[in-house]
Amino acid sequence: MILYIIYDSDLVDIATGHTEKEHTLAFVDNTAFIAIGMDFHETHTILKDMLEREGGGFTWALAHNLKFETLKFALMDFSMNSTKAQPPLITHGTMITPTATHKFLGVILDQVLRWKEHIAYAIAKGTAYVLQLHHISSTSTGVPLSLMHQLYLSIAMPKLLYAVDLWFQPLFIGTNDKQQSGSIGVTCQLGHIQRLAALSITGEMHSTATDTLEAHTKLLLMEHRMQNLCYQAAIQLAAHPKSHLLHEPV
Repeated sequence: MILYIIYDSDLVDIATGHTEKEHTLAFVDNTAFIAIGMDFHETHTILKDMLEREGGGFTWALAHNLKFETLKFALMDFSMNSTKAQPPLITHGTMITPTATHKFLGVILDQVLRWKEHIAYAIAKGTAYVLQLHHISSTSTGVPLSLMHQLYLSIAMPKLLYAVDLWFQPLFIGTNDKQQSGSIGVTCQLGHIQRLAALSITGEMHSTATDTLEAHTKLLLMEHRMQNLCYQAAIQLAAHPKSHLLHEPV
């Protein structure tokens, strides 16, 4: 990990010292160039310059004896206005067409950041993991129930709720315990997945009430677990030192 940080440091610094319209994101071998502008013609021009200028992306690649596979580049245009023109970006003879969604660091991004595609992906992946647990949960010959509980919390739950602070909108506002708004439909779907997991953990009948299952398995209600994770993420963001890039916006 440390070697990757050293290796990518010059690539991350491409936007440093230039206008506030340029930013870079990097984690291990995943890098994103970000441009901010009034329209996509402007942002694509900025991105093209970040790649092709002296000291830009292609210069970095040449200095590190690399060759970018431009055919694997992904271009996303983020805007709430779907009528804006989205021209392709041409760099080094390759035409890159904007895509509606793209997976970056395990999160599926969409153009308007509604997260519908990622939510569907998370639900499908979480369901698959819980079904696998269900297949090995025979009360007589399967995995012990105590280990089923541990497997659910340590494997299925992290897959299901990865980056939940991005795509989940809390159901409760302030100190009011009444459901007002938020990701109600998503929470219901995730609750059904947790119910299946609770049935696998306890070996109870399918007619058993959900609250009874969760009480006996000591599982938090799904909405409480997600809100707790969001709260933890907010605390971590607020605890950044003043030297951190996120301190001022947070």
